[in-house]
Amino acid sequence: MARVVVLFSGGKDSTYAAFCAMQMGHEVDLLTIIPEKYSMLFHFQNLHMCKIQAKLMGLKHVEARVKNGEDELGVLKCTLKKLKPAMLFTGGYSSEFQKHRFDLVCEELGIVSKSPLWHKTPKDIFEDLIENFEICIVGVAAGGLGKEHLGKWYDRTFATHLRKNKIDPLLEGGEAESFVANAPFFKKRILVRGFDTAWDGSAGFANIIRFCEEP
Repeated sequence: MARVVVLFSGGKDSTYAAFCAMQMGHEVDLLTIIPEKYSMLFHFQNLHMCKIQAKLMGLKHVEARVKNGEDELGVLKCTLKKLKPAMLFTGGYSSEFQKHRFDLVCEELGIVSKSPLWHKTPKDIFEDLIENFEICIVGVAAGGLGKEHLGKWYDRTFATHLRKNKIDPLLEGGEAESFVANAPFFKKRILVRGFDTAWDGSAGFANIIRFCEEP
């Protein structure tokens, strides 16, 4: 067993990475990097919900905020120095852009970089997600996806729509963003009761503003 930090955004991939780390028997902490604005490396939607998810998972949660034009990877590096994990788990399965940068940070710090989804069969990942997680769509940014998809469930019906529009069902390219409301290791389900949605004509997001824990 090792002490592990999972880079956590509350979406399906990072929650899956946490799931894998817990199944391996590691001591797991969650780390959320909060960017100043839209980021190619870190999610920015509904990060206020990460601490709720962490509580329901029974895991320690740490936030690190990027401020005043700081370098995002520099903030990650400084935070990992303080936390001193043996490994960093991340959630991507095919994005070289993200993985390469996270690997370099870990190499500099002498930390093992682990991506449990990396090049795993997409079909297997999809089946694991559908069977084990309850996932809500909270951001869309691709042709074939509209305002009507915000707040919808990530399920087989949604995946069929993605395939018809030639969109990767795992959304690795950032075509949509997700929020995990329930998983096997959550003590309770999160019931989302309301969103504040924004739409610019081609992309948008749904910010969770009302929720409760299932009784």
